[in-house]
Amino acid sequence: MDVKEYCKGLEQELTIWKARLFDLHRKIDALPSAGKERMLPHAEDLHMLVVEMSDRVDALRTECPSEWGTEKKEIDDTYAAVGVKYQDALNYIGAGNFGG
Repeated sequence: MDVKEYCKGLEQELTIWKARLFDLHRKIDALPSAGKERMLPHAEDLHMLVVEMSDRVDALRTECPSEWGTEKKEIDDTYAAVGVKYQDALNYIGAGNFGG
């Protein structure tokens, strides 16, 4: 897979993750105050990871390195981390672990 195809696929995934984060923020907004306080760091972590991925995709798109295996691995690892953190946040909300 070349860099341009990879970046195009990542852009599509980033759009999906941004929508998921928007949905997560809506769920957090519906929590009681104590729940919001406890969930915001999780949401911020996710937001920072998505911004990092977006920056990396932009860099790959403009730089088009001939050797990009390391960058690809780092991005793939970041995506995996986002998936885990997102699921953890959903599980946390669903289990009601935010009481006072």
